[in-house]
Amino acid sequence: MGNVVKVGSGTTFEGKAGLDYSRFAIDDPSPANVKNAENYFKMMRDGDAVEPHEWGLIFDNNGNPISKPITDYHSGKIDISKYKDLCKDGVYTHNHPNNGVFSWQDLETARGFDMAEIRATLPNGTTLSIKRGSNGWNSENMDAQIILNKAKQNVLTKPEYTELLMQRDQPALDMAWMKEFAELMGGSFNVYK
Repeated sequence: MGNVVKVGSGTTFEGKAGLDYSRFAIDDPSPANVKNAENYFKMMRDGDAVEPHEWGLIFDNNGNPISKPITDYHSGKIDISKYKDLCKDGVYTHNHPNNGVFSWQDLETARGFDMAEIRATLPNGTTLSIKRGSNGWNSENMDAQIILNKAKQNVLTKPEYTELLMQRDQPALDMAWMKEFAELMGGSFNVYK
């Protein structure tokens, strides 16, 4: 039957891997403690991530760590279910050792745990971020996987993405559907350097 993960269970997974999103990155306004942790996660040795496993940390909105480092010693997932109370209104950052985008499980956990922000730092030097909007997370009655599919459909049908589709610019398309997803969820998406 394989690994079955219940929706909103707190297990996050690395999404589709392998692309470089650095051309979309802007300066990161996050507190130094958050960036320092992520800089460790991004370290490379001979083109490979120094840390091959997913690790996460939870911070308060001022950038103060409120958890110890969390890991399952797995390259593509991490279970933070026992940290749900700490995550509420907090900033959860974790690494994606294979340069992957957010998975629907990441985003379902962010919403289900009512995080202020979820971040995924990549060894290629970028950090992906989805912040909760001022009115909270939207679409509470809809599964995050369905919302993610709707975001992908938006990218396929909205005129502003036609050129990216014709060019088959996969990194740009990935960023477009992450942006669409964040907006459908009532949040905002950024890529930081």
